[in-house]
Amino acid sequence: MRIGKGWYFDGVEFPMIRPKDIPVGMVSVPVVIQDFATELVHHTTMTASSAGVTVRVLDAETGEASFRPRSGWFMLEESVQTFGEWVEERQ
Repeated sequence: MRIGKGWYFDGVEFPMIRPKDIPVGMVSVPVVIQDFATELVHHTTMTASSAGVTVRVLDAETGEASFRPRSGWFMLEESVQTFGEWVEERQ
């Protein structure tokens, strides 16, 4: 990882990391769900990622805060078919 000139705050050096050196924090995969109760097939995409941060204010007067990364996964429905349509399509 290439680190450029740092930034200084209160005498402490913080490195400057180029955005291209930060790995991608997301992945997606197609998922097919066969619901035998309803006889439907759900075509979905599952995505897992670093979804955001939780901010905790430590001192309201100074604005000091801490940040905690939050990971999560999401499932997005693309389409729905009956079992019959799905089987017919695969033949």
